[in-house]
Amino acid sequence: APNTLVALDSRVRSPETLAEVGVALSGSEAVKVLHITEVPEQVLELDAVEEEVAVTSLRRRIAAMAEIREHNIEFEAVVTHDTVATVHRAASELAPEWTVLEWAGRRNRDLFIRNPRLWLHRHMPSNLALFHDAGVRYIREIMVYPRPGPDDALVVETAGHLAKTYGASLNFVAFVSEDDNQTEVQRQADYLDQVQQLCDFDSDSTIVRGKDFVDSMAEATTGYDLLVMGAPIEQGFSSLFGTIKDKLTAQAACSVLRLQTPQEKLHQPLLRKRAQTVDFDLLAHLDEQCIRARVSPTNKNSAFSLFSEAFSESLGLSANQVLDALWTRERTQNTSVGLGVALPHATVPGLTSSCLGIFTVSTPLPYQAIDGIPVDVFVVTLGPPEDRQTHLLLLATVAKLILHTDLLEHVRAAENAEEIREAVKRVARTNPLTQVQPNLNK
Repeated sequence: APNTLVALDSRVRSPETLAEVGVALSGSEAVKVLHITEVPEQVLELDAVEEEVAVTSLRRRIAAMAEIREHNIEFEAVVTHDTVATVHRAASELAPEWTVLEWAGRRNRDLFIRNPRLWLHRHMPSNLALFHDAGVRYIREIMVYPRPGPDDALVVETAGHLAKTYGASLNFVAFVSEDDNQTEVQRQADYLDQVQQLCDFDSDSTIVRGKDFVDSMAEATTGYDLLVMGAPIEQGFSSLFGTIKDKLTAQAACSVLRLQTPQEKLHQPLLRKRAQTVDFDLLAHLDEQCIRARVSPTNKNSAFSLFSEAFSESLGLSANQVLDALWTRERTQNTSVGLGVALPHATVPGLTSSCLGIFTVSTPLPYQAIDGIPVDVFVVTLGPPEDRQTHLLLLATVAKLILHTDLLEHVRAAENAEEIREAVKRVARTNPLTQVQPNLNK
């Protein structure tokens, strides 16, 4: 099976460049280039549709690319009534690590009709790479814009891989407003230092200061060939009018690669990278005052309020500060991982270290989970921005224990906080992080 699926159609401006991105992401593994031609419903016999001259030409050029690069690249052309469904089905059946699509930008008509591309982005079963081609032919300088959230582990690992592949330099960048004080500048510098430590490729870091995020960052891209950043799931008005990352993508002077990981695979890149080299003491981060069994929130909002109040009492933080941080993260991407489990988490300035709480509810709550199952187990984590490495390891370790041990069964059966606490201690002590097998997302 291919490691990378590159899906394109006749509207893609640079199909060969998109295929080259797929090759770069795949390492030495196979790539499948899928060219899709969409025809009206009135065309019944799809197999009878003659291949267009442009597709035949592209087939030849992709074959030449495979020969020159000595890379296994398979080309397939299909005709369909529904491009989105075809891409999703191909990604589901082939189970690649990556699906590469062109970033199509925003069109005015997206404001008035349902945009099927957004549905596809929200439901991809693989890592998603959205590429915006600025016509850059050679990649020698890579700018990385990581942000605490669902994709920063993937962004860091992938940027390091691409720097090795292209023989490029790597620079991690954060933005700070001119109005922010020195404390915020230091906080961002500390965060960049954390993510640099997650990358196994030599890198630099830069703080960009300015009045406007998009204008300042777009100007910074003039010194680079490729910008790599996360592409969190869009919700609310941002899915209609575009996020600031959409605006930066459109205005950037260099090509842009935006990365997104499925909810059920959050932070696995970090876990794979660190599994064989790091001992991680989960119990050191377990906040025993934030373990509650069979509580009774009535909905997601009251559950988040309950979590915030518990951490507020334990850590001496403002409950509203914690609540705002949890919802800021949740609006970026739903934190369910399936199986009736959610992992709400947030970055909270002012914390001294990352911490973990566990809450079970007496009546499962609707959560718009990835598998549709209501949530009855919440594993909540908080971390300061300057300790992102520990927070990511904490999230990855918890996800591993839930998916690959009997911890979930015992937590659900617990009648009180003490039984939850003992279940976590037993499983954590017998399943150290160093026992995790690599390539969990394969």
